[in-house]
Amino acid sequence: MKYWNRKKIVRGSAPKSITRIGLALIAAIEAGDADWPKLLRMGRHDRDDDLHRYEVEVELAPGLVLPMEYGLTEELDTDPDETSYDEAGVLDWTLEGVEACIPNLEYLADEVHEARKSARATVVEWQKQGLPVRFVDVHLAPYDHWRGSTEPLTRVLLETLDRNLQPAVEKLDSQAEPDAVSMFADAHHDLRQRTEQRDALMRQGATGFINQLALNAISQVGDVAVTLRRFRSEWRFRLADDTRIRIEDGMVDAANYVEENRFSWDRDGFSVSAAVELKCDVVTAIGRPVTEFIEHRFLSRDMSVLKAEWSLDHTGERRLHVDLAMPLRLFCSTTGRVWDAAHDGRNKGNVVPFGRRHA
Repeated sequence: MKYWNRKKIVRGSAPKSITRIGLALIAAIEAGDADWPKLLRMGRHDRDDDLHRYEVEVELAPGLVLPMEYGLTEELDTDPDETSYDEAGVLDWTLEGVEACIPNLEYLADEVHEARKSARATVVEWQKQGLPVRFVDVHLAPYDHWRGSTEPLTRVLLETLDRNLQPAVEKLDSQAEPDAVSMFADAHHDLRQRTEQRDALMRQGATGFINQLALNAISQVGDVAVTLRRFRSEWRFRLADDTRIRIEDGMVDAANYVEENRFSWDRDGFSVSAAVELKCDVVTAIGRPVTEFIEHRFLSRDMSVLKAEWSLDHTGERRLHVDLAMPLRLFCSTTGRVWDAAHDGRNKGNVVPFGRRHA
């Protein structure tokens, strides 16, 4: 998600669609010389499943911020800067949220204040435990999370570790008042696990793990080092062949569906249609290299068959499902280098991230 603040929107230095919506919101919600409500910033995400998703943040009163989220389902080749039919929806949705909050500003401000006090106290306790966390702020939760309810929900913003195990602002959304304790408990558990994973990787000089299936998929369509360096700022993306690459708590995996033999794979397994030619029977394949069982460009000899069984999918088609055991490699998202965990990072198997020098 990329954001543009109010100043950039007013100056016209934001994308066309952001500027049009932002100026319309300013005209609609900012009255005369009053300091509030006021537009703080707008964001737009144009990738993957979040294509053309808009976010708007409005400050209703000092320290009382209302975020609005508006997701669209346009075609991939639709340019939001050249269309305007969706902008009315973003504008109307934001105005509805603001108008619903205005009559209850004092109550909403009190709720956020109490949540802010609780979050600050919680962060202090986590910091005493050596966890990497910093309090950022507390906002109202996005309006659609509590629309129609008399009890507002809140969003706690903490700087902590994200899916890449890198410092980032994470959002904790309360579901209901009794869930506040469990919300912090879940976040504490996740942060502790991510901290332990980060430290374990750093002791080996790495920033993440990647399995062999994901490595094979990346190498089919692009440069492994260049691709892994994307994890410095992204946690999921798609390759040129539509393979989905993602990282979760420092672990990179991949998934795709290939029309050839209707071969689909995800994480550490795959399924294939009954039309595929097998080199041996299912029972014999267990424990053997997968390439002695079935050939496919995403598979390699260093993968072995853990489990293989036939089943019927939702269409009634007979398919073979295979679970794999495979190597996990360490990698550095700064350079894109990859190495085996048993080595020191200087072995000949590294992916060297430098192109050939020109004379």
